[in-house]
Amino acid sequence: MGVDDLIIGVDINGGDWKNGTHPSERIMKAVQKYQKFDKKSEIVLFGDFDNLPARSLDYSRTGYVNAPFYFENARRVKRNPRSVVFEPENTSLFKLLDGLNEGTIDVGVSMHDTQAMVFYSAKKIGMIDGLNVNVPPLMTMLPSKNNPVLFTDIGSTKDTKPEELAEFGLLASKYLELTKGIEPSIGILSIGSETSKGNKFVKETKDILSNMADEGLLNFDAKSPYVEGHIGLFDGYKDIVLTDGHTGNISIKLLKGIKDLIGYEFKRITRGPKNVKDYMVLASLGLAKASYKNSHFDDMLTRINPATYNGAPLLGLNNYLVKLQGNSTSSEIFEGLKRVKEYRNSDVISSMREVIKK
Repeated sequence: MGVDDLIIGVDINGGDWKNGTHPSERIMKAVQKYQKFDKKSEIVLFGDFDNLPARSLDYSRTGYVNAPFYFENARRVKRNPRSVVFEPENTSLFKLLDGLNEGTIDVGVSMHDTQAMVFYSAKKIGMIDGLNVNVPPLMTMLPSKNNPVLFTDIGSTKDTKPEELAEFGLLASKYLELTKGIEPSIGILSIGSETSKGNKFVKETKDILSNMADEGLLNFDAKSPYVEGHIGLFDGYKDIVLTDGHTGNISIKLLKGIKDLIGYEFKRITRGPKNVKDYMVLASLGLAKASYKNSHFDDMLTRINPATYNGAPLLGLNNYLVKLQGNSTSSEIFEGLKRVKEYRNSDVISSMREVIKK
């Protein structure tokens, strides 16, 4: 297998419905776009043949595995009860995991339910021997004033232990080292940046990371261990920010809620200008947008767009699996597919096994 000619397994069943439309519509649109971007890799689709959305694909580089069933949240069962099952072996997610185990695909990607992906991937694929974790961490890239920040864990563990979080930091560090070519620095999310602050969990995690740094396993400064939500997290002082799964999940959903609120307020204002002054402001905004197209302003909009960072590798597994957000748009899925190839070509699993042996 060369660097370019990967076989990418894509689960087209999982994900959130939007406006009564199955997620496969968005996924297939993204796959079509991705095949034009990547002229060498093969795509294997795991999904329902009878309800496959019509798309113009490169069929010489497209394979299929029929898997009509999928996991669904109970609140969605009423939408399509015939295709909702809870026997995991019948789902497209399980077929995807089988493909990874059998070596028929090199990397898998899915928008399936997060807990199902975390639990069943650890059970079927297994974790790398020697890791002090039972499930892979969930992570995402956050925009910052400098380079993007890798933020984990965002929900794979509810009651994260200090030794687990430190191990997540090791996995994240090796991932960035191999995909970005850097020696990433690590910080812990806390209530203050001072070393005296933080609860027992944060301080125990700091001590474990300090020992790992002394052994040369990662880059962690015990004199500057913490990152605050309003100071540091979005400044890009640290390449990796660690937190427990409960706090991380709340943080990500809060950020998304703030983004949605800003978008709602902007649409509300632009839909209903009340006077001449409002119309003049809107006209000025339109002129400014046109003037700044393809400029630093346009680059800024790209950097803070969540679509740019879609695709969370489930690190620590014995094979390559990537989780996309269930409500991803077709453009976000396309960006995620690009991250998938980058992750697989990093060969991070082999590297991690060597680190653990030492």
